[in-house]
Amino acid sequence: SSTEYDENADGKTGGQLAGGRVKMTFHDAYDNIFGQDSLGMILMFANAFIPVRWLPLEANRKYLRATGWLSDVLTQLVRERTKDVRTAHASGKYVRGEARDLLTFLVEESLPGGPAEDITEEEMVGDVSGDTQV
Repeated sequence: SSTEYDENADGKTGGQLAGGRVKMTFHDAYDNIFGQDSLGMILMFANAFIPVRWLPLEANRKYLRATGWLSDVLTQLVRERTKDVRTAHASGKYVRGEARDLLTFLVEESLPGGPAEDITEEEMVGDVSGDTQV
């Protein structure tokens, strides 16, 4: 299935639909991040030493579009899970220690009194994404 999201203010999107939205699947994003052509792979390698992702090349646009999309989707998932866990915790329906996935575990640890109480939303997105420059 595909997911749509609003265009980032920094213009990291492309292939816009009506209303400034982009349609992409997880497969598309994965392919654009990890299945790049030769130029994309060279840019990924070079970017580890010299920032080159700002160059106006199609390989960069595809990569930045995919990482922007992934960041938006993960941010939305983090917000939803945080809301769900905090709501259940506040109502007394949540049992701490029941996390079955990384995101729920991070949100659980960020609850008041948890060891990651001060973790930010951006840090959670980075942890869940494996930090592919998202």
